[in-house]
Amino acid sequence: MNSLVEIKNFLAPASTFYDQKFEFIFVLDRSGSMSGSKILLARRALILFLRSLPTSCMFNVVGFGSTFEHLFPDSVEYSEIALENAINYAKEMKANLSGTELLEPLQNIYNSKQHNGYLTQIFVLTDGEVSRPSDVMKLIEGRKHRCRVFSLGIGRGASRKLVDGIAQVGGGTSIYANDNEKIETKILHQLKIALQPSLLKAIPVSARG
Repeated sequence: MNSLVEIKNFLAPASTFYDQKFEFIFVLDRSGSMSGSKILLARRALILFLRSLPTSCMFNVVGFGSTFEHLFPDSVEYSEIALENAINYAKEMKANLSGTELLEPLQNIYNSKQHNGYLTQIFVLTDGEVSRPSDVMKLIEGRKHRCRVFSLGIGRGASRKLVDGIAQVGGGTSIYANDNEKIETKILHQLKIALQPSLLKAIPVSARG
């Protein structure tokens, strides 16, 4: 059995519960503090997340620093072509977006229309050195009815106050990844939790964004 099949089998029981569909948005820190081994670790983690997604989902990737950029203009339905484009994008990501403004990309996500029938789950991959952390926490807490937020702290010096804090107020979980560490089990477990039912409700299919 190949590794991708093993991943799908591991995630299957949760992903099929109630046949719920999910939108996954990966918000990745590309600030200067992520240079070197951190951005390599973030790439590795993102690619593992992407390869492990259920085929019924929608997804997107947002890189942030002083500015932010989307891989796709809006989240796309999972397909082999979309997955390949995302993995190629992840492999080329650099820590070249200067500062660390997490607030603006999150505001952009929250202000975007929700996709009918999908629950939105945000995954923030960062070393935690972001600007205005208290404002970030307030924003996430105020929108926790909208979607859950999970966090992955990158590197040994990752800010636990921020990484743990945004997951706590966002109803998700936090994990940490260090160099020379096997991160597969951690990431798959976190994704499996994200695929489990929560108190969030999807926008009805008949609703309008």
